[in-house]
Parts: sequence; C-alpha cells; structure tokens
Amino acid sequence: DNDGNGFVDDVHGWDFANDDADPMDDDGHGTPVAGTIGAVGDNGVGVTGVSWQVSIMGLKFLDAEGSGSISDAIAAISYATRMRREFGVNVVATNNSWGGADRSLALRAAIAEGGAAGILFVTAAGNDGVNGDRRANYPANEDLDAVIAVTATNRSNRLPAFATYGPVHVDLAAPGAAIRSTVPGGGYATFSGTSMAAPHVTGTIALLAAANPAASATAIRGAILSTTRPRAALAGKTVTGGLLDAAAAVRAIRGDVPPPPPPPPVVRPARDVGDTIAKAYAIPRQESGAIRLAARVGDGSLGLRDVDLYRIKLAAGQSITIDVDARSLVASSTLDSVLRLFNAAGRQLTSNDDAAGSPDSLLTFTAPTVGTYYVGVSGTGNETYAAKRAGAGRAGSTGGYEITFSFGRAGGLAAMGIHALGFPDEAGTGVQPTGRRPKR
Repeated sequence: DNDGNGFVDDVHGWDFANDDADPMDDDGHGTPVAGTIGAVGDNGVGVTGVSWQVSIMGLKFLDAEGSGSISDAIAAISYATRMRREFGVNVVATNNSWGGADRSLALRAAIAEGGAAGILFVTAAGNDGVNGDRRANYPANEDLDAVIAVTATNRSNRLPAFATYGPVHVDLAAPGAAIRSTVPGGGYATFSGTSMAAPHVTGTIALLAAANPAASATAIRGAILSTTRPRAALAGKTVTGGLLDAAAAVRAIRGDVPPPPPPPPVVRPARDVGDTIAKAYAIPRQESGAIRLAARVGDGSLGLRDVDLYRIKLAAGQSITIDVDARSLVASSTLDSVLRLFNAAGRQLTSNDDAAGSPDSLLTFTAPTVGTYYVGVSGTGNETYAAKRAGAGRAGSTGGYEITFSFGRAGGLAAMGIHALGFPDEAGTGVQPTGRRPKR
C-alpha cells in the first residue's frame, strides 16, 4: 500500500466483488466497454476507441456472472472520488454500463459526492425498450447534475428495439448496436446494448478534458449536451433529441469558431430522353465542394424497377457525402430512397436506407484507393440490382428527388476530379455526357 489509501497493490484499480487487486474482466462485458472508450487508433490493429491516449482505472464490482451488490457499487464509486479528491488522480468520468430497477439513496449520495469532486457519472439508460420515465432504471433515472444517461442508436440513427428512452431522464443517444470492440484474452467481437452506447460518451469526456484541461465537469457536460446532432427518430425520446457529436463538443469546449457554411450547391435539372432516361451531367472537375442534381426514380419503360446510376472519380483518401432528399425536399414525391455505392468491379462497399429515421438516404464514404466508383439510387423494394445493369431488381417506390454530392479534399494528394454521369435505366452502353442515346 505505497500510497497509503488502504488498498494494497491497487496499481490497476480494485475488484470490490472479490476484494482483491485484480480487477480484470471475468464476465466479458467490461472489456468491450473499455475498448470503445480507449482502444488505440491509427495503428493498423483491431478497433479504434474514442480517446486514444486515455488511462482506464478498473473498478470492478460485478462478478463473473455479471451481477453484484449496491454496496460494492457504492464502494467502487467512492474509491474513484477519493482517488481524485485526496490523491490527485485525474479521474474525469466513471462509465457505468449497469443498472437495475431498485433505487438506493446511498448510491445516489455516492454519485453526488463524485460530482462535487468533479467526476461525471455516465450511465447506460437500460435495455428494456421502454419509456424510462415511466419504468425507472437506476442509476440512469437519478436527476443529478453529474449524471449523463445514454441510450443507443443503430447505424440508421434510430432507436433499436432494446433501447430504453425517456425525454426527461435520458439525456442523449450514442451508437450502441453492432459495436465491434475488444474482448478478454485478445481478439474482437460485436456487441449491442446501451452498455455499448455509454462508453462513447465517456470517451468523449476524456477528449474534452484533454482539449481543455481547465474545463469544469459542468462545462464538459454542457458542451456534450448542447452540441448533439438532432435526429428525427430521437425527437421526444431524449432530453436533447440528439445524437452524440464528439467533434462538435470538442470545438465547443475549446471555444473554436465554427467554419463558415459552404456555398449552396448548384441544382442542375435532369434531362429525360425516352426509355433510357439519359440523366447525363457534365460535372466540372473540382477538388472539393458540392454538386446537387435533380432527377426522378420511376420514369422510362422500367417504371417501378427504375434505378439511377452515377459514376464518380475519387482520389485515395478523398471523402464524399451523398445525400438524397425526396419527400423532405421535393413536393409530392413518394420516393422512399435507397443509396448504394460500388467499386469499379461492381462490388457494393456501403449503403444506406432511411437516414435519421426518414424515407431519405445519406451515406459518407472515404475512397481507400484512387479510381472510379458507382452510386445507385432506387426505391425501397428495388435494392438488389447489379451496379452495371440497372433495373435488374424488383419493383420499388418512385418519385422525384435531389441528390447532393459533397466532396472533401484528398489530403494533399491530387484529386482526380469529379464526373457524375448518368447511366441508362436499362442494360447497355453508358450514356455519354452529351446526352445522346446509347447504341443498342
């Protein structure tokens, strides 16, 4: 007990379930949580955590079966508070991916004591898929300034069926479905639950504490909650109605002035030419910026099976965000869009359906190599076509839409430029930039 705190050899933390100095994970739950908080990134190994240079104090009070006592939970929280207050350890947050239906005033007091010492208490909202304001889950439902209660979203920014929500007690959402992270003994696996959402917020707190070491816990909490990204599926489901935005929170805690908004994109109308719908656009070469095009899914002889294809060129490391706006932007449109992105060989690399819970779609992609990529726009129900044979799928929804291609710079490399080029809705030679019908 070199530091005289009453715990012998607590160099990694403490196991309050077994009362020893070995807090290593014997349940398989704490390790993925820790990996999401702090797995080292940009090293070509495994997964990436939120904060790459964070120290993690292991405070274990759950046993190998994943259960534990409230008294041990209180002891673990109090240990963190004491280490910060009396021994100068820079504990900025505790991650609490656990909970239950029983409320403890002693637990509440321990959380409040940690908050008074400057420690934020991040907790999982629960996995009951209910309104947590009506069916309480503790400690998430404690209305303390130190508490940040987190629910989960999936990759479509919607609440999964398991995610507990609540516009009064659940503060925000973070990714928590199909999260790949570390496991005991080495290796990686995929997990889902609000337990996986909470460490995204905890890791962000570490980022903010590093970005502004003088910031108080109150300021850090405010920066996170005031910069969430609004999502339609979260409106009325959480206090903020938004999804964690780590980059925006870091900018807020540093007091950075946000960059000016980009100029509005140019809208270029589509030109329909008979059955082939030769939606051809000669797009100028450029390294970055946005191009918006207006088009329609469902015209031509294929009708419900119509697919619009676009060809783009990207430099290695260049990013692109593709945003399809139909019902949200085009009056009377009935299109429920699906976006797919393919490589030059026609293999799908990524896709999106129903971004932010709406019938529109959006995806972001960074090119691993220089080359040509294809973007397909179709209606829900018609999303199994081949990249170079549009209209080979099944019937889907139809309607007008606008598509915006927002290109990032290529990290100092020479960008290849952009040529978004329409393709025919039927198999055949690609439409030329002049808009001529392809030869049959």
